Amino acid sequence: MVYESILKTDMILAARDVSPKGCYLQQDNLPTHGSKNICTFLKSREADIILGLISWPSRSKDFNPVENLWSVLNSNIRKCQPKTLGELEEIILEEWD
Repeated sequence: MVYESILKTDMILAARDVSPKGCYLQQDNLPTHGSKNICTFLKSREADIILGLISWPSRSKDFNPVENLWSVLNSNIRKCQPKTLGELEEIILEEWD
């Protein structure tokens, strides 16, 4: 599980550095975030730096500005109508820039 690994190896360590007294974890409603493994881990002693969870609407353009970017990127790519994987990759890189 990639998300679990990120929590264990990166997020917990960073949280301890930034907020040694504890912090809250904000997650959206992605199924992975509510999986049994993640819930068990967040209740474990290993994750005791997490004081609680903050719910966040999934794919909310109001709360997550990057969602607007994906919409624009997708629209611009579709206008170009790539016919090969190579064309798609090239268009994605151009649009991203």
